[in-house]
Amino acid sequence: MPKKGWRGASYNDAVVSFATGKSLIMPNGSWALPMINQQKPKFKVRTFAFPAAKPNHEMTVGSGDLALSISSKTKHRKAAEKFVAYMTTPAAMQKYYNVDGSPVAVKGVKQKGPDSQLGGLAQLAFTKHDMVWLAQDWTSENDFFNLTASYLMTGNKQQMVNDMNTFFNPMKASN
Repeated sequence: MPKKGWRGASYNDAVVSFATGKSLIMPNGSWALPMINQQKPKFKVRTFAFPAAKPNHEMTVGSGDLALSISSKTKHRKAAEKFVAYMTTPAAMQKYYNVDGSPVAVKGVKQKGPDSQLGGLAQLAFTKHDMVWLAQDWTSENDFFNLTASYLMTGNKQQMVNDMNTFFNPMKASN
């Protein structure tokens, strides 16, 4: 059972609360679907993009969930290249897609389309309506979560701007 207040709930509490119908909505990403589906919700789970002020300006946030690289110092370059080549084939990416349904850019992967759980996001993936998620450069995902959640609770735009600057300025200075 989730603890009282939005900051008191764990990630698992939030997923269970949503999957059991105790929460109306759960802002999250495609990575949450396997955990939600494990709870066997008694309703259809669907996604939608961030609303926009104008029709057809919706946005979704994405990133390279499967990024592969080869170390310049590897002693197994040929094997590594063979592995990367395999991982970018439709056969390999189909297996990846089948786990959670996240949109895939590899041609030849059979994706479920607009009526799937991720249909509301998948139709925007790899288009001008898809923002790249740059969290790998952030110093704290938790701090970012708290400041954005605080804005959602208060609606104070100026405080959000101040909090964002406080969060990002040290990172900008170090680059």
